[in-house]
Amino acid sequence: MKRILSILKEKWPEYILEILVITIGILGAYALNSWNDQNKAKALEKEYVIRLIEDLGKDTSNFNLELKNTQIRFEESQVLYEIITAENPIIRDTANFLLSIQTIGRTNRPVIHRDTFEDLISTGNASIIRDKTIFNATSSYYGNIAEEWFDEYIDRMWKGYLPKGIDALPLASLLQVLTEEMDITYGIREIVPVKLKVSDSEFKVILDKIRNSKEFEFETKNITRSHLLHISFLQRTKVDAEKLTKDLSDYLKTL
Repeated sequence: MKRILSILKEKWPEYILEILVITIGILGAYALNSWNDQNKAKALEKEYVIRLIEDLGKDTSNFNLELKNTQIRFEESQVLYEIITAENPIIRDTANFLLSIQTIGRTNRPVIHRDTFEDLISTGNASIIRDKTIFNATSSYYGNIAEEWFDEYIDRMWKGYLPKGIDALPLASLLQVLTEEMDITYGIREIVPVKLKVSDSEFKVILDKIRNSKEFEFETKNITRSHLLHISFLQRTKVDAEKLTKDLSDYLKTL
């Protein structure tokens, strides 16, 4: 025992130094690993934020396109309703009038790019977004999109107005519209420059048919209202997307 105590007394500085070296090594390795993990987390967070901004940019482009197209459908619906309910209708452009019967019943469901957000949730990486205000705003954006309305809007078109619009026109006119639309780049515009030609007698039959149909009048009024509601939902969602894009862009500058 005395020998052990003697050795410890003589070499305790060496032992202390060894212990310190080992401790510092362990702490240093831990700090390095922690630093590496933090850097990886920051890089992953930055990647997610960039991808979210890109998705929102696509959403905003889709909203802008659909807003433009729905505004056209809304205006054409109003004109059509005024004509079928007027005592003495004035039709200045027969070709456009016939075309509008078909085109105001067109529908598009805006594509929402949610892959990045769903990946963020499904992988358990939600905590990677350190700013909880930013994460909550992102979650609210995707949670508040009027998905049910978009589905109802399309359902209302297909089951309500569109069958009446198809029934109102001769098959040859319907096929002409579809054939000429196939030659135009998809998604650029809704009302294409198709010049429908029918004889005066055919036009009178079409006009009398829709003016004497209470169902056609109701569905035209209903679809006009639906287009306006659709515009309202699109505008609200577009504003939300633009605000979130700005918030994420500002946050990205801090990463």
